Amino acid sequence: MVISVSKSELFGSSSDGGMFLNMKLYNKIKKEDCVAIDGGYVLFLKQFEEICEIKGFDLNDDNFFYPIRKENGINLNKQESHFNDVFGSFRSKIENQFCELHNKFKRFSNNNSTLKTDDIKYITLQIKVCFLLKNIQKFSEKFNIKTQEHHKLWMQSGFNFPSEYKLFDIVYNDSIKQSKKINNLSEIQNKFLNMDINESDNNVNNMLLDTSDIKDNKSESDIDFPQYKNINKKKKKKRKK
Repeated sequence: MVISVSKSELFGSSSDGGMFLNMKLYNKIKKEDCVAIDGGYVLFLKQFEEICEIKGFDLNDDNFFYPIRKENGINLNKQESHFNDVFGSFRSKIENQFCELHNKFKRFSNNNSTLKTDDIKYITLQIKVCFLLKNIQKFSEKFNIKTQEHHKLWMQSGFNFPSEYKLFDIVYNDSIKQSKKINNLSEIQNKFLNMDINESDNNVNNMLLDTSDIKDNKSESDIDFPQYKNINKKKKKKRKK
């Protein structure tokens, strides 16, 4: 899982070494921790140790592991080659984090050559949200947590967090409301389907209009019934004079 994300910086005005030092790892790791880094960061470990010494942190080169490199023309022995192979396999898992990030989130896909924003801090925030969601997915898979419908809302196009109500409350309440509607409708339908045929006749007869009282006061010809007429409307073309 991704446990920390460094601040995003502009490509043209930053370097890997500078970003490594700006991460302030001394606030994130302890003496017992081990950090795997690329060979290019080795050049900045000395500066990192000096910063730790000034700030009172007991961290040094022993807390970092990186590929073994030798001068040109000097071969690695079997043990060193084996270490590099195992370490390279481990580092590929780290690189895979970015591959998954590109595949899951359109914002950080390789199809987008550049990211445009008026404030770079939002890029950092977006990356943190992406990795948080990715961590939640891994956690759910590891502990077999069943995915609920409201867990997947963030994947819908145009999704946005509501401003007045909690998203969970909205989904939960709507779910209860829909469930009650379905139960009530099912009860009515089942009652209708299981109705006794004689009982239904009586119900229908009771609902029919009883015209006996009307006939007592009016003759049958005087009783007003709705009249329906079929009216065909035809448009006539005006003749030119």
